[in-house]
Amino acid sequence: MKKTIVLTIILTMLLTLTAYASGDSGDKPLNLETSIPEDGGTEISMDTEIQLDFSNNVANEKVREINMENIMLLDGNGNEVEVDYDIADDQLYPDLKRTIKLIPKESLKGGTIYQVVIGPEVQAKNGNAIGEEVTISFTTAGGSSNTILYVGIGLILVAGIVYFIKRKK
Repeated sequence: MKKTIVLTIILTMLLTLTAYASGDSGDKPLNLETSIPEDGGTEISMDTEIQLDFSNNVANEKVREINMENIMLLDGNGNEVEVDYDIADDQLYPDLKRTIKLIPKESLKGGTIYQVVIGPEVQAKNGNAIGEEVTISFTTAGGSSNTILYVGIGLILVAGIVYFIKRKK
């Protein structure tokens, strides 16, 4: 009987320690784990949503507002692009507690380099901040190379029309 009680207590303690170690508590540092689009991505859709996945809970109501204030999207000229933030309620959707999405209010410009800037103040529920500025750059599809192609085709068409008009005279 005593062995059963002791074994039960030991198993309960081990399970408690395992659950504690896998949580977002303690000194687990905050890091950006992945982003969509990835840093250096090219040919990104102009209607893309930006997804940032962190190592810890960044969606909790204690840190949600400060995180929205410290993550921004910049265009190729360094101007801030207006975005909506999609941050799930970590109590209702615990599987999304490490994710922040930025949804541009208007389509991005083609052939443009954009930067997502994550400020050092972005923090997790456990109070740990990312501590340094993190920048993710990506380039949207389309833009200058397509524009040059279309202008070239247009010039060839105009030259052909002028040639045929002069030839008829």
